[in-house]
Amino acid sequence: MHAVLLVAFVCGAALGLERELRKKPAGLKTIVLICVGSAVYAALARLMLEDAGIRTDPTRVAGQVITGVGFIGGGAILQAGGTIMGLTSAAVIWTAAGIGLFVGSGYPLLALVITFTVVGMLIVLRIAEERLLRRIVRPS
Repeated sequence: MHAVLLVAFVCGAALGLERELRKKPAGLKTIVLICVGSAVYAALARLMLEDAGIRTDPTRVAGQVITGVGFIGGGAILQAGGTIMGLTSAAVIWTAAGIGLFVGSGYPLLALVITFTVVGMLIVLRIAEERLLRRIVRPS
């Protein structure tokens, strides 16, 4: 269980740090808690199935985690002056929950690969978006 918590923490910290450094809603603490919490619920479902012999469907736990996280993500979305903000942060919240579910379900390596792929995508897409917006605002 310690390894599950550690990997979920690392994954959440990588995603949360990207949000925190960009001063976006749902920063380091929030994303770490979502990733670790999701991993804990997935691990609990696995333990109930394997160790306790309790007949349960682990996909139900995943579905409930994603539903619950949807409410948190909804809180990150703001509308001000006709502009909607926070959609990327809400998507990162949703993704962090999915990554946590991977960790807790016994796929830590895949979770790490997904995490660093997503962080890389966020960085590359931010740079591309900034360059594109500069060209649109100041056409040559």
